[in-house]
Amino acid sequence: MKYATWVVASDGTTPEPEIRAKGGQADGAMTLTFDTILGYVSDDADLSGLEKWSVTSLTSAQALTQAQSVAPQTYYSADGTFITPQEYVELPNG
Repeated sequence: MKYATWVVASDGTTPEPEIRAKGGQADGAMTLTFDTILGYVSDDADLSGLEKWSVTSLTSAQALTQAQSVAPQTYYSADGTFITPQEYVELPNG
């Protein structure tokens, strides 16, 4: 599993369908700001040609830092997904 951030485009779309169309998988995990999403992408996901959504690949350490900027108590589960205790979830800054 890899991690990435992307923005919701002005037309309201996100890159997940495009990533899936190219044979990969992608899912949003949490909202960092009103239009920026932190998500998971499969190891085989082709992230090229996704400039419309400003897709940025992240290391696991960078992804955790981003997640903790919104929810400080976030940590990784055994499968690499984020666990965020609900009592620590803060609303993203607009």
